[in-house]
Amino acid sequence: MWRPFFHNSVYLASMKMTDYRAEERPRERLWEKGCGALTTAELLAILIRTGTQRKNAWEIARELLEECDGKLHRLLGMDVWRISRLEGIGKAKAATIAAALELGRRAAEEKVETGTVMEDPRLVYDMMLPRLKGLDHEQCWVLLLDKNLRCLVKEKITSGGGSSTTIDTSQIARIALDRQANGIILVHNHPCGDSTPSKSDIEETRKLKNALLPFNISLVDHVIVSAGEYFSFSEDCVFHADGAKLF
Repeated sequence: MWRPFFHNSVYLASMKMTDYRAEERPRERLWEKGCGALTTAELLAILIRTGTQRKNAWEIARELLEECDGKLHRLLGMDVWRISRLEGIGKAKAATIAAALELGRRAAEEKVETGTVMEDPRLVYDMMLPRLKGLDHEQCWVLLLDKNLRCLVKEKITSGGGSSTTIDTSQIARIALDRQANGIILVHNHPCGDSTPSKSDIEETRKLKNALLPFNISLVDHVIVSAGEYFSFSEDCVFHADGAKLF
């Protein structure tokens, strides 16, 4: 009797990938139907390639997805060492998976390339979302701009804890001067999913803006990224505690 590829785990555990009919194996299905016809678990199974004595590649792929609650964007945020610790993966397979994810991330980033005029916060969001989506900790990045607001380069400044990261204003100023930037857009993420700026975010923004003034470098915007939304200091009226408008 023919058995579908997705069957109960007891049956799957007793089979190797080579035990399946050709049309049931992920690689053969990819060649026949294309990548889009495969599930995320099947695509991961192709990267994993081989299983163990107890589990086939698809089972290992399924367990990896369970580690990130079935969300691919959370897998993007997983550290390669954490991936490697899963039974049946190890360093070599973890490196393959991490490399494939990084290629996907870079492809998404190419939607907004370096050299784009960053006059719309939505462009900042589109550029940085592939880097920041799915992270369980905050990261702070700067986009360095020329006088026409074209993005010269983007650079990670800090990677903090789960709830906050400290902005090093001196470090940012040095980087901007070294790159001969005329303007800066500060970007960081909120892993909690709410892009509303905190009191700390507002205070750090004020400090950075004031620190850049002596060097004639403009803080063009501060964009907070979260899953599915962003907050732009330049678009929204943000006031410091002393009543001063920041942008």
